[in-house]
Order: sequence, then C-alpha cells, then structure tokens
Amino acid sequence: PIGDVILNAKSELILISPYFVPRKAGIEQFRKLRERGVEVRVLTNSLSSTDVAAVHSGYAPARKPLLDMGVRLYEVRPDANILGTRRSGLKGSRASLHTKGFVVDRSHVFFGSFNFDPRSAHINTEMGIFMDAPELAAELVPDLISTLDAGDSTYEVVLNEMRQLRWLDKREGQFVELTKEPQTSFWDRFV
Repeated sequence: PIGDVILNAKSELILISPYFVPRKAGIEQFRKLRERGVEVRVLTNSLSSTDVAAVHSGYAPARKPLLDMGVRLYEVRPDANILGTRRSGLKGSRASLHTKGFVVDRSHVFFGSFNFDPRSAHINTEMGIFMDAPELAAELVPDLISTLDAGDSTYEVVLNEMRQLRWLDKREGQFVELTKEPQTSFWDRFV
C-alpha cells in the first residue's frame, strides 16, 4: 500500500496537498520519520490561498508540532504563479494549490486525487498514479525544492526563538519575517 511506502521512507519525503490535515496519528507518523532522519517537506495552501478555510483550521494546530520535529512547511502564496495552482482562495486569490502528490526517496512518485486529510482517507473514493520512477523524481525534485526555497511562490513557515509561528516572505531579494498569516485580515483568521 501507498502508506507503507511513505512510512518506510529512508531519506526524503516531499508531500504536496492542498488540504493537509495530519491529525494526531499523522503527526506521530511524521515524528517517526524524522526520528529516523528522513527529511520531510510539505507544501500546502496558506490561509489566504485556500478555497476551504475550515480545512486550514484543521491543519493550523499541526504546524507547531511538525515544525518542532524538523518538518519543513511551505504555504502557497495567493499571488503565486506556479504550475499546479489555480485561481481560488480567500477573496479570489490568483493562486490556490490544487496538485496532490508525493515523492519518496527520489524514486517513488504519486499524483492523484488523494489529500492528506481524514475525508480522503476515510470517506472519499480517491484515485491516482503511483510509480517507481527514479528518472521522473530526479527531474521533479530539484526544481520543486528550488521553487520552495526561492520564496517567491511560497511562504516558509518557521518558529522563532519563542516558538511563535512566522512566515518568511521574500521581497526584493530579502526574506521578511511576518508575524501573522500573510495577506489575511483579522476576520479571515478569526473565521
């Protein structure tokens, strides 16, 4: 099963999910991966780019535990212009992540309809393509990591010294540390 491939990752997991809600059991599985030294990167929607704010509220409590264990979290900017995004989100942002997939150890690749959330896991009928494809992964992963680290299409979510959430926003070649969910109002965050 696909879950076994993820849980048996040896060095790297890159996960892309617009609706990422790992819950306690999922957080524990990420902890086990990190304890074995697996590098984990997750790309999901920011609050300002999501088209379902309720899903974001399911993801938000997982950020601190995941960051504490060394998972790297990236959230799509609402003004991103990257492959795999579409117009949606709060206030009709120009970009909302829609791609769903993962790459394990730069050899196993999955793309499909499965989100990493309880609804996809237990209610929906999901489909996808799962491949042992190191050549494809070798092409995808460097470009994806470069895009994530560039910061012009995503915010990297980090914890500061006091364990407060911060979003790294690249402006004019410099990273600026934002203290609130980017491009949202008090009302957006309250809801």
